[in-house]
Amino acid sequence: EIGSEAIPYLARMLRKKESWTGRVYRSQWPRLPDRVKRWLPRPIDPARRHVDAATCLSRLAFSYKTAIPPLVESLKDPKIEKRLIAVRALRDIGPKSGEITAALITAARDADPDIQREAVGALWEFIRAADDRSRVTPAVPLLIEAIGNPIRDVRHDAMYALRDLGPDARPAVPSLLATLKHPSSSKDDRIDAACALGCIDS
Repeated sequence: EIGSEAIPYLARMLRKKESWTGRVYRSQWPRLPDRVKRWLPRPIDPARRHVDAATCLSRLAFSYKTAIPPLVESLKDPKIEKRLIAVRALRDIGPKSGEITAALITAARDADPDIQREAVGALWEFIRAADDRSRVTPAVPLLIEAIGNPIRDVRHDAMYALRDLGPDARPAVPSLLATLKHPSSSKDDRIDAACALGCIDS
């Protein structure tokens, strides 16, 4: 209901780090007597604050593009859970701009496997939902790279994303053929590669 006026506050919540006094207060809260707790504010878990802020920004971004930059900035956070929350929020916003696609391409190369899964899965969702393919075709080089990812879910989502891109994914043909012919490729990978090739060449 507040709309775009809430964005600066939510952005600050994403960037806010818990102070030393805040950590002490939160750790001591369970030990305080109930009569004291009645007069003091309940401490807020910083992870919960971050989740709430990212969720609100993802909802606002359906109408307000200014919600996107703080989420993109969160992808650089050293904490894995904060990066993961940002990826999920950007996925929920959808393929609204090339900036979001670029951010998810970066996240797909994250060192954490869960973030890789979420980012590649989000790109696949974008390809299925996009009414303007120009916003998602920049992901093709990343999806080709992901065909060789050691994580099965990432390989699957990447090849299905290329399948749904159809002829726009033609640069992926050599890598898909290599997967199809390589003796060490699993049966599932060969099936996924064959499906993608069939749609690209149709």
